[in-house]
Amino acid sequence: MSDTPLMFWRKKKKPVVTSEDLRITLGTHSLSDDLNVTISRFSQDSGDEAIECWCYISEGLVRYGQAEIALLLRRKEDEELPPISYAMLFRVFAQIMANGDRIEPGGYSVVQAPRLPQQGLCYVTAPSSLGLPQQTTLVLLLSKEEALLVQNVGGTRLLTRLGQAARHYPFPPWSERDRTPVATGDEATILARVPLLKAPSATVCLEGKILTLSLPPTIRRKFDQAFGQLPVSAVLGLLTDFDMHANGHQIWQPGQTSLQAIVQSNGTDREITMDNHFSLGGSFLLIIPEQEVNGGRLLEDGFAMMLTDAAHTELRAALLAGNDIDIAAGASDGYSLAVRWESQAGEYAPEAGSSSGHRSPGGDSGDAKHGEGLVAEITATRLYLPDNLLALRIGQDIGPLADYIKVLEKVASRFWQDQGKPEARGVFIAVGVKPGRKSRVWCDPVAGEIPQHTIAALQDALTAVPAIEVRRGPIAFALEVGLWGERPAEFPQFPHAWGGATRMSREPLKVPDGMFGVVWPD
Repeated sequence: MSDTPLMFWRKKKKPVVTSEDLRITLGTHSLSDDLNVTISRFSQDSGDEAIECWCYISEGLVRYGQAEIALLLRRKEDEELPPISYAMLFRVFAQIMANGDRIEPGGYSVVQAPRLPQQGLCYVTAPSSLGLPQQTTLVLLLSKEEALLVQNVGGTRLLTRLGQAARHYPFPPWSERDRTPVATGDEATILARVPLLKAPSATVCLEGKILTLSLPPTIRRKFDQAFGQLPVSAVLGLLTDFDMHANGHQIWQPGQTSLQAIVQSNGTDREITMDNHFSLGGSFLLIIPEQEVNGGRLLEDGFAMMLTDAAHTELRAALLAGNDIDIAAGASDGYSLAVRWESQAGEYAPEAGSSSGHRSPGGDSGDAKHGEGLVAEITATRLYLPDNLLALRIGQDIGPLADYIKVLEKVASRFWQDQGKPEARGVFIAVGVKPGRKSRVWCDPVAGEIPQHTIAALQDALTAVPAIEVRRGPIAFALEVGLWGERPAEFPQFPHAWGGATRMSREPLKVPDGMFGVVWPD
């Protein structure tokens, strides 16, 4: 992507063409005067062809708990300047947020922007291959009929059709004006006859004879609500996202009679059979109770799982509790089901011969204690993100983060139990977590000294604890820890290493995004 934006616009001023690094500055819409959108040239590879686009991307939304938003608009052959009218969409986005709503992957809108016709939009997480800022939300322009399809059955069915039409896997990240719509609005589908539950970040994939349903922890609350409202005997359809790890994804149109898929090899559609033994993603999973035998099968561009009453009861219990479960097929022509929840922070078990020498928490010895308290006891926790942005990156359920912090406290206690009492009365622990369960820890002694090699060993031990999953950007928090029953009166605001980065930077560094760009670059 080029670093040279092309257009500049400020409130109450006319567009000005310039070669300098200029921006389109949006109105406040009750948000801020410094919410900007930058336009630049962008080239996207698609097979043997390079797709030339205008890239519109916001700057400043993240401070409001909203991921930055990007639009890739395919450039017309004779187009020398980007159409300013599409930048006006960002005014609409600002107004949506000012009204208290969010723009998140899996969502859709039908909007009216200045100088544009009524426009359907859907939102997806920008593929990392685009090189956009991490966890950017990508906007795709739709017809009103396509937006209705997303409203009725979720976005995955539409995205596969767009991928088929553009011959681009998994779907084209660019939007093309005046293209032929890939949906007609209300379509005859089995999904119109059953209750549906949108399951963001959940995926369903067939490999061999096993259907794997992968679920994020945040969806448990939705299962609780859905099962509380539906009869036990009701069919339930889960609308799932693209499985980016699958080799291909099903495509379906009304009237289609054979299995078709868009595949990674060349982005084209073709007839396939499961003799290919590749992993095949689906747009939904129907859970169908009161069947004589268990077994899954293909259905439109998704899957149906038939269940006996006993298996259905076990599956509901597992979904409500957040537990993995395996249900074997009762016949040779059916698929088995494996439900897998995304990992959360768990107990830390060091490898044999670990240089830090601490033991796994739990077991017969119990937690490392001193008197009635832990050897290393958290006296305060400091979050470096506002609540709305934290919820954006870890979800509404704070439980996994709380569990992660508890495990860090246990590991620290074991560490100091084995090391013995240091001169310092406390230790300040700052923790960063990035998408992909990547973590890093910074430690500083408080009210006394701790040898640097001991601090380094503590950092290694805490970094080895499995981190929680975060999305759409990093999180950061700090733990004020008293040692051996001591409670220092004062702790620093940030670790010493961060302070050094701040002094070296010409501009203030926001925590965590700006700070991690300096102290923990990818």
